[in-house]
Amino acid sequence: AIITAYSDFSYAQEAIKYNIVDFLLKPVPPVDLYACIDKILEEIQEEAAKSEKKELEALTAVQQAIVYIDAHYTEGLRIGDVAERINLSEKYFSRYFKQQTGVSFTDYINLRLIKKAKGLLTHTKSPIYNIAMELNFSDAAYFTKVFRKYEKVTPSQYRQKYGK
Repeated sequence: AIITAYSDFSYAQEAIKYNIVDFLLKPVPPVDLYACIDKILEEIQEEAAKSEKKELEALTAVQQAIVYIDAHYTEGLRIGDVAERINLSEKYFSRYFKQQTGVSFTDYINLRLIKKAKGLLTHTKSPIYNIAMELNFSDAAYFTKVFRKYEKVTPSQYRQKYGK
């Protein structure tokens, strides 16, 4: 709001360019001042509600993404594909995913893959190469590298320690 003693219309025109709420001329009756303050507070509350709604939509989007990822994590998912599926930009989705889950998209996928790999290593005799291929790793060496990053041991060492 602008309170001024100038009644020149050019000042009002200039104020409109800056999206003012109201243009009050001195002396301002208290009723008009209170009405202007109420209008400003109402706009602030509306903006806060819009911002909160956008964050809730993003949270819902992250939850949708997690459901989708959990169903398809062995299919070589890319962040751009998941972001597009839930109608968010890749950058925005990446930031909110990490904010909501505490881990990056890549780490989330890898953690899911490693969890599945641990089950396969523990409960099957399937060769490590086959497990790597089943989980859509490019090769057994890369699978071993990723597995070691998260578990601090190789898949073979893990199988020896925890396998049947």
